[in-house]
Amino acid sequence: MGSLKRKTPEEPSTTTTTTSQIQQHECVHEVSYPHGYVQASSSTSDSSQTKDPAKKFPFTLDPFQSQAITCLENSQSVMVSAHTSAGKTVVALYAIAMSLRNGQRVIYTSPIKALSNQKYREFKEEFSDVGLMTGDVTIDPNASCL
Repeated sequence: MGSLKRKTPEEPSTTTTTTSQIQQHECVHEVSYPHGYVQASSSTSDSSQTKDPAKKFPFTLDPFQSQAITCLENSQSVMVSAHTSAGKTVVALYAIAMSLRNGQRVIYTSPIKALSNQKYREFKEEFSDVGLMTGDVTIDPNASCL
């Protein structure tokens, strides 16, 4: 099975380190689609134009985030794999908001307990009905977002 790949350059960002040095970063995100997939034109596939978005962000989404969200709104499967701090959680937050908007229950998993606790606190601020289940802690196991 082949895939179509399109490299999407990320806007160069400037970060300040503790020594006040400026570093320029440039990443290339690769977006892959299944063989034979035809991406709809932006005028027909842009979910923000067809209905109210499940969540609005106070910043401009990266192209890979926009494409993933468009696929989610079109009921397509999405897998996001990117380096640390690339913005994967933005897509997850949108998927959670979309599921809750549609009256579905959400289960978010993470590989370590510390991250589960961190996401629980963040999600609790974002969505009110949030629970947590780890090996030794259970909080509101019947919540809409667990």
